[in-house]
Amino acid sequence: MNNEINSHFKVPKKYGKFIKKLGEGISSEINLYESNSSNSSNNLNNKYAIKQFKNDYKLDNETDKEYYLKIYKEFKIVKDNQDKNENIVKILEIFKIRKFNTKTINIVFEYLPMSLIDVINNEKFREFPSNDLKKCYIKQLINGVNYLHLNKIAHRDLKLENICVNNQGILKIIDFGSSIQYDKSIKFEEMYSYGLIGSICLISPESYNSIKYNSIKSDLWSLGIIIYYILFTRYPNWKTANFKTDDKFNEFFNDKSQDRFDEIIGCDSEFSSEEEGEGKGRDAMEIKDEVIKVLLNIDPIKRSDLKDIVKLGVVEKMKYCSSGSVTCGNVHVLEQH
Repeated sequence: MNNEINSHFKVPKKYGKFIKKLGEGISSEINLYESNSSNSSNNLNNKYAIKQFKNDYKLDNETDKEYYLKIYKEFKIVKDNQDKNENIVKILEIFKIRKFNTKTINIVFEYLPMSLIDVINNEKFREFPSNDLKKCYIKQLINGVNYLHLNKIAHRDLKLENICVNNQGILKIIDFGSSIQYDKSIKFEEMYSYGLIGSICLISPESYNSIKYNSIKSDLWSLGIIIYYILFTRYPNWKTANFKTDDKFNEFFNDKSQDRFDEIIGCDSEFSSEEEGEGKGRDAMEIKDEVIKVLLNIDPIKRSDLKDIVKLGVVEKMKYCSSGSVTCGNVHVLEQH
């Protein structure tokens, strides 16, 4: 590990100058840097997102080694997989900055201009005459998460803000700080997590009601919520998937047969009888019935794994953009901030 963490007194000159803060969380902040020349060897432009970990992210009872390993885990997961799947954010370097008696850890990522929620909430995206753009992102997202799961990586914090889009419309999954890569010897049904992890509106129901739960199945629930948002540009009617505290979700929880799925989740008003048989309405109905409903099954055991979902006809026929010559055939709505 130590051989991969370079040491500097400040951010290296090759990343240029600080432009602005892009975001901040409990453990870190992300800053935009811009250099005068592009880094063509990494297929990047001249902008970089540098994630700087806060010193108070280190726990009082944590040794320096344990603290570095905690951060290095995120770097390692991304570094080992970024060239194997294009829907994973690219990472350039991890380094520490020495200031007096402190060491601040930094990870350099490719800069991505927009999060998926920015794209979806764009008026032009919402007014697009077909579901083609939505299906492009849904297919890319399924491909990316499927790759993670096949390689026994549970993201554990899937949300719209942790999915970004580059200038070519390629979707990128980011923020692997909560992720776990399980040993190859561990069976899928034994890939457990403990406690509440992630954003409240995307946490799976079993996370609220079980001491331990399957990380992969919990990811699938979050993915179902995200796909619902992409398709209908809003979240389901409940605030949390906790039947003990959320009355609307309690209705959903008790609808075991999913007979009232559309009504309770809030998409019943999306389809008039005339629209159901038409292109855009039919597309949405198929994705909702064949993908979202199986991902949002209350019973995690009954949630279909993505290796099976990618084989569904409705998913197989989705056209999507790739860094190669593959494209969905549409101009992506990307208005950078």
